[in-house]
Formats: sequence, structure tokens, C-alpha cells
Amino acid sequence: NYTTLLNRSFSLRYNTTPIPSTSFEMSLEALTAAEQFDYSIAFDMPPYDSDRWGGYTYDPPEPGYSFVWANWVNKTVFESYKKHDEMALPEEKRGNIPYIEIAYAVKVIPGQDLTVFHTDHSYADRNYNITREGKYRETQMYVIDGTGKELFKKSIDSRNDETGLVIFDNQTYRPFSENMPPILIPQATIVQISFYSTYGWALAMRLTFNNQDIILDEHHNITLSRYDNYKVVS
Repeated sequence: NYTTLLNRSFSLRYNTTPIPSTSFEMSLEALTAAEQFDYSIAFDMPPYDSDRWGGYTYDPPEPGYSFVWANWVNKTVFESYKKHDEMALPEEKRGNIPYIEIAYAVKVIPGQDLTVFHTDHSYADRNYNITREGKYRETQMYVIDGTGKELFKKSIDSRNDETGLVIFDNQTYRPFSENMPPILIPQATIVQISFYSTYGWALAMRLTFNNQDIILDEHHNITLSRYDNYKVVS
């Protein structure tokens, strides 16, 4: 239960005996920080897109109007879709009820000494001449723990704004660039968020998909954030 998970009175128990868990409490604090953060500050992009082609807006989807997609997700964005999609149902005529599906999942990995680095790959692309050599460049970001184990890796596509990666550096967020050295983040927490929402009818349906990887430092400040989104209309 999502509400129960974030209730501060929630506790781990063995039979009836409470089990203190500092790691669990810190995970909840990091999750709360990640969910409440306004990612427009980091990504320089409002949360919503009204036309899939850069019609960016801070206005949430209106009840009964399905064609608004999410650029990124936090708890507010998730709750906006859940609220407004459900509000539209009583207004629809019987036999014309839209299909609605929504999912929101989180994963938290606490207390890790992390190293973040990247590699760049260039290859020929007949449709896009991104570099002077007529090649397309892709960045792969890697995150490893203190033992060298790879926790995850993600791609950044320079051709579009459906993916993005920013790092907090010198008191501001800036894109993760090819000339950045490896970054060490001690006692960090990883928060991964996945979200999708579907609303509409067979030939008029909105589907929005979002995935985010957030790394917070030991004080639960967001140090790195990556997003990808996928916007579909049927």
C-alpha cells in the first residue's frame, strides 16, 4: 500500500516485536526527498507536455482530457494523473467509459559508496549527422559500488529530449558532459522511479511512460538525476 509505505508510523516487526532499522528509516527519508523534489529545477523542463512536440507546461491534465504526457515524474505528477483521470469517469456516458490504467513503482538502494563514470560511442547514422564526422554519439553512464559491482547503466541519446542526465556541480545542475571526470559519492542512496499512465479509448488513447534514476548524497541532496520518457497516442 503506497500510503502505508510513506506513513512514518510504519515499522518492521517480527511477530509483535518492533525491529529498529536505521537503514530502512534513511531509505524512507531519501525516497521522500526524491519524490518531493521539483525536477524542473534540474532538467530545466516543466513536468507536462501537451502535444508530444515540446508543448511544455506546468498545468496538469484536466479531467476528461487525456492528451497530456509527463516529461518527468515525482509524487505530485503521479497524484495529478491519478486524481484527474479518476475525476473524469462520472462525466462519461455509460458504454463510453475510457480505459484507465496507472502504475507507480519505486526502488531504493541505501548506503552505497558510488562511482559514476561514462563512456562515449560514435557510429555512422544515415539519418543523423551529429558530429563533424557524420556520426551519431551516444553516452553510456555507469554506476558502480565500492566493490566495483555495476549497479546500473543507462544510455543518453543526444538526438532528442526523451532522455536526459544532470549532475549537481558548483551549486547548480548541469548536463552530464563528455569531459566530466568520474564522480565519487560516498554513502549515497539510489532511488529509481517508474511510472506509466494510460487513458482513453481504442483509437484515442494516451500512454505516458517514465523512468528516473536519482542519486542522493548522505544528506539526501540530489546529486545526480536521469530521466527517460516515452509518449504515445493510439
